[in-house]
Amino acid sequence: MQNNFQKVLYYYGLIGENSSTKVKVTCPFHEDDRPSMLVDLESGRFYCFGCQVKGDEIDFIQQVEKCTRLEALQKLSHIISNPTFDQLKLFKQPEKTSKEWLKEAKLYFYTLPKPKWNRLTPAARYMKERGFKKQTLIENGLRENFNVPYSVIAPVLDQGDFKGYVCRAIYDCDRKYLYNKGFRRSTMLCGNYYKPWVVITEGYMDYLKLKQAGLKNCVAIFGWKATDYQISKLQTVTDSVISALDQTDTGEMGSRYLSEYFKVKRFRFPSGAKDVGDLDKWSMNKALADTFNNLKEDKIYG
Repeated sequence: MQNNFQKVLYYYGLIGENSSTKVKVTCPFHEDDRPSMLVDLESGRFYCFGCQVKGDEIDFIQQVEKCTRLEALQKLSHIISNPTFDQLKLFKQPEKTSKEWLKEAKLYFYTLPKPKWNRLTPAARYMKERGFKKQTLIENGLRENFNVPYSVIAPVLDQGDFKGYVCRAIYDCDRKYLYNKGFRRSTMLCGNYYKPWVVITEGYMDYLKLKQAGLKNCVAIFGWKATDYQISKLQTVTDSVISALDQTDTGEMGSRYLSEYFKVKRFRFPSGAKDVGDLDKWSMNKALADTFNNLKEDKIYG
């Protein structure tokens, strides 16, 4: 079992003679220090999580050779007609169940050592610069995995149950976060939630900043729009939420979407603030006070 895209990848030295149907390779289109391009050899498509280039084998050849589509087609014909590539073998790895992925993620995360967060490591410096206290990091079980740039790794806990982990980049990257294999945002909710008002925010750092401020009833939805699963989970405990989604156009869209299912009050961001994670101690305390005082004034805070 083999296909044309497999021969193309082998021709350019990106895979060996034996390959699975889904493979991650080093992206040839940007400075890639670790494999960030996913190739699905069954569908014949590729996508790079680093530079966002995507397409099929013709697009791939065009990008590599900097040539026209016709020239890429001619190159492909030359590659697949090479008899020395007939020895290539392709195998399909069995898909893991969500339960198996979770077990693997849990084993990896809880075997990482617990840092004291007072050493001058890049991750410790980064979290300190973001305004996080070491006690916050310890109490919430964060780890350091020494995988630069994604050195900060945190557990995703849904009402205390481990559901996966998230890694945060400590330097500027195309992607701020990486998740464990098998992680599905659509069926993930991070935090604790109960009556009367649940505070909803986007990213893990926003959620952690709320926790540090002493707010226990808060969740991260890992995006600006809540999924059906997240909405149904929250509806089991409350009909009222405070939207601390980012103070951006998408954050406003996400808040309006929440209002289709809940009574929604907007988090009182200070002027000019984009998200919860960027608030310092004084700004956070003022925002929380303004938010909850507003609820009391409206006589809707239970």
